[in-house]
Amino acid sequence: MSRNISILGLLVFLIVLVMPFISAVHYMIGTVNDSLDGTSANGYQILLWNPANGIDDNMTDIIGPTGNSGVNNNYSIDCELLNTPCSVNDEIKVRVLNNGSNYITETVNRSVTVASSDIMPNLTLNSPPNITLDTPINYANFSSSSIDFNCTANDLDGNLANVTLYGNWSGGWHANETKSASGTTDTINFAKCLLEGIYKWACLVKDSLFISNVADQNFT
Repeated sequence: MSRNISILGLLVFLIVLVMPFISAVHYMIGTVNDSLDGTSANGYQILLWNPANGIDDNMTDIIGPTGNSGVNNNYSIDCELLNTPCSVNDEIKVRVLNNGSNYITETVNRSVTVASSDIMPNLTLNSPPNITLDTPINYANFSSSSIDFNCTANDLDGNLANVTLYGNWSGGWHANETKSASGTTDTINFAKCLLEGIYKWACLVKDSLFISNVADQNFT
């Protein structure tokens, strides 16, 4: 009997000794849809952080089969593995990182619950905006000093923000003027009065996620 009591006491001691080192898990699970231009979200990296502790304390995962979830377009990150582990009611944020391709996402957030996992709001990989130079056509000649520059911006996600006219008049190549843009397609006009000369011009478009793109070529 005394031996059994001793063994039981040893087990209790081991449990008490080991328990502080056992960490809970709390997975933040989510889906990232492919971009509207067909670019797959698989393989992109997603970042998770608690804004209360700063973005430098973060965890990442690879979206899709090569990541923690093992499932197309999904990710799974244990927020308990942050340097400051997540707790109930903490706000957790996630977004897709820019790998240089300019395909990113907005940021979404979710509060940690008492469950062992929480589902984050769905994300969609953002398609970068595009822009074309409409008029004047390349190498156009004008007898008037008043010139209307027109650019058409396109964004499949419908989150156009602004368009900037660039030109090499008035002190070299620089941004001349920026105008707001919106929707999926928007044509922007810039009216300028120029001295006689030969000039180059182009337009740059930016969306609400601060992703920008320039026309394929400059016009003269």
